[in-house]
Amino acid sequence: MNAGSSLPELAENFEARLAQSDDAARRRHGVYYTPPEVAAAMIRAVDQSLRQQFGLPLGLADDSRCNETDAPLISILDPACGDGVFLEAAIRRIYQNYCDAGDEIAWPAAVHERVLPRLFGCELFPEAAEDARRRLIAVLNETGVTDVTPDEIQIRVGDALSEATWSDGEKFSVIIGNPPYSATTASHGDWIKSLMTGSGQPSRNYYEVAGQPLREKKLWLHDDYVQFFRLAQWHLDRCGFGILCYLTNHGYLDNPTFRGMRWELLRGFDRISLIDLHGNVKKREKSEEEPDDENVFAIEQGVAIGLFTKKGEGSELATLHRGDLWGSRAAKLKRLESESFVDIASDEIKVSTPHYFFMARDEARASEYERGLPILELFGKYASAVVTARDKIVIDHDRSALLERIGEFRDERLSDEEIRSAYFSSSRSGKYPPGDTRSWKLADARAALRADDLWQSRPMRCLYRPFDYRWIYWTPEMIDWPRGEIMRSLAAGETIGLIVRRQMPTGQECNYFGVTDAITLDGILRSDNRGNESILPLSIAGESNVRDELLGVHRKRWKDQTVTPQNLAALIYAIFHATSYRQRYADQLRIEYPRLFFPQKWSLAAKLIAWGERLIEAHLLRDAASGNEEGTEVEVDRGYPKYLSGQIFVGKNQPIAAVTLDEWKCRFGVHQVLEKWLKDRRGYELSSDDVATYRQIIAAVKATIEIRRQIDAAIEKSGGWAAAMVDRDGRTLA
Repeated sequence: MNAGSSLPELAENFEARLAQSDDAARRRHGVYYTPPEVAAAMIRAVDQSLRQQFGLPLGLADDSRCNETDAPLISILDPACGDGVFLEAAIRRIYQNYCDAGDEIAWPAAVHERVLPRLFGCELFPEAAEDARRRLIAVLNETGVTDVTPDEIQIRVGDALSEATWSDGEKFSVIIGNPPYSATTASHGDWIKSLMTGSGQPSRNYYEVAGQPLREKKLWLHDDYVQFFRLAQWHLDRCGFGILCYLTNHGYLDNPTFRGMRWELLRGFDRISLIDLHGNVKKREKSEEEPDDENVFAIEQGVAIGLFTKKGEGSELATLHRGDLWGSRAAKLKRLESESFVDIASDEIKVSTPHYFFMARDEARASEYERGLPILELFGKYASAVVTARDKIVIDHDRSALLERIGEFRDERLSDEEIRSAYFSSSRSGKYPPGDTRSWKLADARAALRADDLWQSRPMRCLYRPFDYRWIYWTPEMIDWPRGEIMRSLAAGETIGLIVRRQMPTGQECNYFGVTDAITLDGILRSDNRGNESILPLSIAGESNVRDELLGVHRKRWKDQTVTPQNLAALIYAIFHATSYRQRYADQLRIEYPRLFFPQKWSLAAKLIAWGERLIEAHLLRDAASGNEEGTEVEVDRGYPKYLSGQIFVGKNQPIAAVTLDEWKCRFGVHQVLEKWLKDRRGYELSSDDVATYRQIIAAVKATIEIRRQIDAAIEKSGGWAAAMVDRDGRTLA
C-alpha cells in the first residue's frame, strides 16, 4: 500500500488485519474498528459544542492562541487513534468549516501552519499508526493538499497510559476517540494507577465518592476504557478547559461500582451529554418500541457516546443530559448522521446519591426499597458460584466421559505440550503458555492428579445451568474458585441454597432468582459480565445459616407461628416470583442485591410458603408426580431444537414434546430453559432417562407459570403489593 491508496482500501486493510493477523492482540487489548459515521457524528458534536458553549464561531477550525503561552487554543488528541478514523473526521470537519467561511484559498497553507500542528494521535500498534498517517495524507489529497509529508502527521507510537508518552509542556483541549475496551488490561505501570487513586492536580479518585471509599468486593475500574477516561481528565485538567468525547463500553453509566468514576466526571465537567447506543447482547436489552436491537460494532458489549464539556473548575456538579438509540445498526447510524447530538441527548437527568447513575430512576420507589431487609443480612454466610476457569475439562454430562478425560490429562505418557494442544488452543496472557495462568500451572496440576490415588472418586454432581445437573471433577488442583465451605454442604445434601445476584441486566425481566441443592457453577443464571451469582445456604455443616433474630417483628405480627428456615426459604422464593415484586423494584434489582418484604397477615404468608415449597421442589426436579412418564431415545440434530406449531422438535420430523409459546419462552435468568437444555446437548443421543428428565423440566416450567399466577392473584386479593406487605421493621408500605 502506498501514500496514494484510497480511503476504502485503507479501512479494509485495517479491518482485515484486526480480524485476522492481529486477532489475538486485538481481543487482548479490546481494539475494534469505529464506524466512520459514528466518528463523524462525534466530531460534529464537538464542533457544535465549541461554537455554542465556548463561543468559537469556527469550531474545530478556530486557530486562536492562548494569551499567556501563545499555544493553540484548540488542540486535538485521539489517545488510541488506531488507523485514524477520528482524525480523518476532524480534518474533514475543519476543511468544511474553512469552506463555509469562504477560506478555501487559504486552506493549503493553513493545513501546514494551523491544522496539522494542533492535530495529534497516539497508537500502541506501529502498523496502525502507519495506516493512520496514510489515511490522513489521503484525505488531505482529496481536499487538494498534495504536499503533506508523513513527518507532519503527529502520531506517536506508544502507550497512552504511560507518563513517559507525554511531555511536560503539551496541552490538549479536545480529547476524542474510541479507547480500548479490554477488561483484563495489560499492566500500564504505576502512573495511571496513581491517577486513578487520587494523584494529579486537582486530585481525582475513581475509587472514592466525596472522600468515602467504595467498599466493594469486586471492581471493574481496571478496564482500559476507564483508565482512558482518567487520562482524558488529566489532560483537560492541565489545560484548564476543553471537551472530551468518547465512544466506550456503556457499563459506566449504571454499574454501581463505577460511582466513583461518575462522581469525578460530574465534578470535573460543566455539562455531560450521553447517547446510549445499547446493543448489549449479553444483557439482552430490549425496548418496547424497538424489540430487535443491534450493536453499531460486531461485538456483544453495549456502547455509549459521552460528550463532556469543561469551561473551568467550578463548584457545581455537571448538568446531565441523555438520549437512547434502539433498533438496527443502520437506523442508529442514520440518526447519528441526520440529527444533532444535543437533540438526541435531550432528556435532563437528575443525579442523586449514593450512586450518581447516569440514567433516569424512580427515586420514590428507591426510598421504599431501602426499607426492605437486605437479603445478605439475613444469611450469616454466602459465596459466589463456583468458577472453574476450565469448564470444558472438568465438567461433563457423563461421569465416565469425565473420568476418561481426566485420565488422559494425568497420563504421564502424554507430554504437557500434547495436553496443551488438545485442550488449550490459546493463551489468556502472553506471559504464560496456553492454559497456564498466574495461579495455575498445567505441569503442577497434572503432577497433583497423578499423585492422587482416589482420583476416580472425585466427580461430584453439580448444577451447571437451570435444571441442568452435570458432573464436575471436584478437586482444588483443577478448579480456580471452589467456594469450599458452602459447596461442601450443598454437595453432601445437607441443605439447599437460594441463588440471587446483584445488578440484574436492564431491558429484561428481573428473574435472576434460583435454588440449588448441589455444587453450583458460575453462569447458572447469567451470561453477562456484571458480577457472579451468590449462593445463600440455609445451613452450613449442620448449623443454621439464617439470622432468625431479624424476623422477630414479623413473628409477633404472625402471632408466633412456627417458621423454620425451610419455611422462610419458601416464603422468600415465592416473593421473588411475584410479578409485583419484580416489576415494582426493577430499577433497584438492577443495581442492588434483593431486599425482602414480608406479608402483613399470616394467611397470605402461609399461602406463599406453600407455593414457594412447590416451586423449590419443581426447580430441584424433586416433584415425583411430574417425572413418571418414560422417555424414548432421541438425538438432538444440528440447528435444533426448534419450536414449530406448538411442538419442540429435536430434528426434522422429530418432535419431543408439545408446549405453549409462554412455556417455550420461559426464562430463568438469561436462559430460555427449554431451549437451552436441548441446545447444550446437540449431537448427543438422549437416553430414555434424559428424555424423561426433559419432560420433568417441562412440567416444572408449567408449574412455575401456574404458581406465579396464583401468587400474583393472592397478593392482588390482599389489596396489592403495598397493602399486603410490610418492611423490615413491620411498617406498612401503603
